[in-house]
Amino acid sequence: MDYWFRGKSTVAAYVPDRAHATGMAGAFYLKPNWPGRARQVANAGFIVSPDWRNKGMGWLLGATMLAYAKQLGYRSVIFNLVFSENVTARHLWDKLGFKELGVIPGAVRKNDGTYQDSIIMFRSLLET
Repeated sequence: MDYWFRGKSTVAAYVPDRAHATGMAGAFYLKPNWPGRARQVANAGFIVSPDWRNKGMGWLLGATMLAYAKQLGYRSVIFNLVFSENVTARHLWDKLGFKELGVIPGAVRKNDGTYQDSIIMFRSLLET
């Protein structure tokens, strides 16, 4: 709870009465990536319920986050840690206009004890 709510704006998608997919459909948090004079660069985290995966919920949350970030006065959004093996997320962020800035080799320890790279992704909010 602390990770998702303290010092952040958190937005949740909730579906009250839909057969086989009720409750929380997904959520995102939005916060400054850095403090002080660099706080106009946002960072966000996302979660989508298994019932809502591959149904456009990730895209809806991502597009909503971008509009909300712009309304709040952020000038850009950066993702510091997109897992390289999460091809679905990387494809979604590409569709939403994010660019890969770089790779952090072996940044993420997997459950089997091996490591995967992390991708840093960025999108300006000053563009149309």
